[in-house]
Amino acid sequence: QTNDEVWHFLAAGDKDTFYPTYGSAIVFRAATVLGMIYISAEGNVEGGE
Repeated sequence: QTNDEVWHFLAAGDKDTFYPTYGSAIVFRAATVLGMIYISAEGNVEGGE
């Protein structure tokens, strides 16, 4: 449930942030990449169990 909400937020936030300002898009994009890596790592750990 939590992961689902996070992915939904990233998907919507990425597009919303990309239009207003280019600078914000870069910052958000970097945060999204780190967030994706963190979520993927978490998913692998849970999947391993």
